[in-house]
Amino acid sequence: MNNAGSELSSARKDEARHMQILKEKAEQKRKEELELVRSSMSKEKRDEMKRKTELQAEMAHAYKMGDQETYLKLKNRLEPEK
Repeated sequence: MNNAGSELSSARKDEARHMQILKEKAEQKRKEELELVRSSMSKEKRDEMKRKTELQAEMAHAYKMGDQETYLKLKNRLEPEK
């Protein structure tokens, strides 16, 4: 029984190691894809995306603070015109 327990433990360790390797590969692939996207973007586009993220953070903060006026102004700036 002890031998079967150690085999099971070894199998679990192998599975955990395998899952960790897959996770690391997926993270590396994600980083490479992100870098490819960044390198293909213009500086203006990166700056625009950064500013949009900042506005979204400001909007979330205004919402949490109950500042409906600021929230609505920021929401209107972020939404594309219909």
